[in-house]
Amino acid sequence: MSNDLANTGIVLSRVASRIVSQQAGERLRPGHYLMIVLLTVIITVLSSVVDFSTPPPPWRLPAAGALFGAILVMCGFRVGKFSKRALAILYFWLGYATAGVVAALINRDNLVGELWQLCGVSLIIFAVIPHYIKKNGALIVTKALVLGVAPFMLASLALHPIQPGYAGVYANSNGMGLVAVTWLAGLLVLLRKYLLNENKGFFCYLYSSLSGVAAAVSIVVIVASNSRTSLITAAVLIMIFVVSLLDLSRKRSWAMAVLAGLGLLVFMTLTITGVYQTDVLSEQMSKFSSELGVVSGREVIWRNVIDNVSVFGHGGTGLVNRLGQPAHNTYLEVLDARGILGLAFRLLFDMAAVALAYKIAVRRSKEDICAVGPLMVIMNYIVLGLAENVNGTLGSGIHMAFLLMVGVAMHYEHYH
Repeated sequence: MSNDLANTGIVLSRVASRIVSQQAGERLRPGHYLMIVLLTVIITVLSSVVDFSTPPPPWRLPAAGALFGAILVMCGFRVGKFSKRALAILYFWLGYATAGVVAALINRDNLVGELWQLCGVSLIIFAVIPHYIKKNGALIVTKALVLGVAPFMLASLALHPIQPGYAGVYANSNGMGLVAVTWLAGLLVLLRKYLLNENKGFFCYLYSSLSGVAAAVSIVVIVASNSRTSLITAAVLIMIFVVSLLDLSRKRSWAMAVLAGLGLLVFMTLTITGVYQTDVLSEQMSKFSSELGVVSGREVIWRNVIDNVSVFGHGGTGLVNRLGQPAHNTYLEVLDARGILGLAFRLLFDMAAVALAYKIAVRRSKEDICAVGPLMVIMNYIVLGLAENVNGTLGSGIHMAFLLMVGVAMHYEHYH
């Protein structure tokens, strides 16, 4: 009898160990794969524009609406429970979205986008989708982000050789930099997942190799794009990635080897493409000391926003009508369009999201390979938003990935 109990205990301990090693939520169901496909297509559709310097294609809004409708049907309109922390973040978002609706009414803007933020984002992105994907949320959103951005990266590399001021398939090089660094955020999460997976096999090694090469290429594209904001954001993401690896004391030696290999890949890619032999690196650095200053004249736009502050803002096109330029900053764009009240709620929402993502990464990164995903994607969005336009009502793929990861973070503790 005692031997049977001992054997049973050994079996149970092995099962528990295997569950932990596979992070207790990485086995995806068929519905999860369908969710990856739908979210991938949504991010691809929205990534057809980045900085909105060109009018979005007319099919963009109907296509996104149809895809979200399909997600609602697939999920059976079921909404999960909100924890107290998730409810606090949701209230901040509802305050921000309500301020947007009021500002739109006062400034006679289109209400469709604001109502989507108030109802659609709150219901579908922050409630329905996280409830359906549960423990697999960070992995599913990360895969959708990487796959959704991949067509634009691959098309750029196939159609346009890498060179200084690289814009790829986009209207300007800054847009290319934004897309490349967002791709890097997802790739670093996947690279960490495949490197730390205890059950390594052929496909695990294959995927880790592909993720590493793709990450190296994205870094080269960021450098070639001459986008300082994207370069700084990439540095922040790589720092998070390094810390998340070095925190695992038993694996520090090979973690350093992986980082050295990634650096070698970047150097080789720079050399092969010829970017290394050009003046692109010096051009990148010279922008920090240009005659226009570190922010390239953005302070003129920002000063105009501050000089024209109002309680309910000036609508989505107020700044463009005054200066012919967008704000080049998420929070000043919110301040000008939705006023002081909207900015206050948005700051609370973003700060709460960062704090929650940081908590998840610190507490769960050793037991959940993808726990660093929310912090990666959210920090990517926020750092980019300090000097570029990544905000919107429906937004770009960058904005959508940010909202999806916030939804995952809001429900993370509940499903783990």
